[in-house]
Amino acid sequence: MLLPYQNAEDQQFRGLPAVFLKILGSVSLIRASAHMWLPDGGAGSIVGLDLSLAGNALISLFAWAGSTQFVWGLTILFVGIWYKRFIPIVLVLVVVENLLQFISIVGPKGSAGSMVAEAYPSMILAISSCLVLLFTLYRSSENLIETLKK
Repeated sequence: MLLPYQNAEDQQFRGLPAVFLKILGSVSLIRASAHMWLPDGGAGSIVGLDLSLAGNALISLFAWAGSTQFVWGLTILFVGIWYKRFIPIVLVLVVVENLLQFISIVGPKGSAGSMVAEAYPSMILAISSCLVLLFTLYRSSENLIETLKK
């Protein structure tokens, strides 16, 4: 069997964490689609990069990044809709992903210019994902305590 059965454990993660992942997955799919289907992958039209030098390579890299982002967006959406028991680990991965993106933009390998503006959404998403994760873990621990008391 490709997918595990859903069970009652999935229901403890409904509400805010599931809605957060549904929104995050949907936005990721939209952004990925722009990279995959725009003629320049968004490199020139969205980011404003000069495509006169190595334009084809940049467009290919944007399309490649969009394809991986699309798969990750599908995974996030899938967990938010059906397999809610995986919400905590997906939130951890979203936090790590966005912290690494932030570090790669503002760190020693980062570059000045239009890409620096992307650092702020990455940090905001990392912080908001971390807050939703803490909320999820707190609520999950409350459910465990109630179960043990019974």
